[in-house]
Amino acid sequence: TCAVTFYYEDMVRSGIRALKFSGRSARARVFSPYLVQTIAEELGGEFDAVTYVPISAQRRFRRGYDQTQLLAKHVAAAWGITAEQTLRKTRNNPPQSLIRTLRERQENVQNVYALRERADIAQRRFLLIDDITTSGSTLIVCADLLLAGGASSVVCAALAGGHPEEKP
Repeated sequence: TCAVTFYYEDMVRSGIRALKFSGRSARARVFSPYLVQTIAEELGGEFDAVTYVPISAQRRFRRGYDQTQLLAKHVAAAWGITAEQTLRKTRNNPPQSLIRTLRERQENVQNVYALRERADIAQRRFLLIDDITTSGSTLIVCADLLLAGGASSVVCAALAGGHPEEKP
């Protein structure tokens, strides 16, 4: 199950791009109440821990923060818990936004993520947060890792994804 708050278009797209590429980390605080509402309405009661899809060390160094970690931190705080870093990115693969086909997106995220050592995963129900989802490839790989590591379930939420259906 994956809940998505916004379509990735117009002002939302501009805001997320500013969060990711223009040093506007405060946008995570602005966006998070909308994400929290979506999660409460669509996934409430289905998780007891919050984690996130991490960015690479190189991207984090360049940006100065991990935007998805910031979103997860605000979401977790709404439930009175702390976001946990259960995953790590093992290499700096090309951004999914540069890849067009589903098959290439799936291949691009294979063997890119791993569980962190000593991550407390066993028998827990996780909410996995990402900033943008299009094909779902990244979330699927990360959710599968959590499940293989012993999580009892994983539900996902993304701030934005997809596009509205074309109007005639």
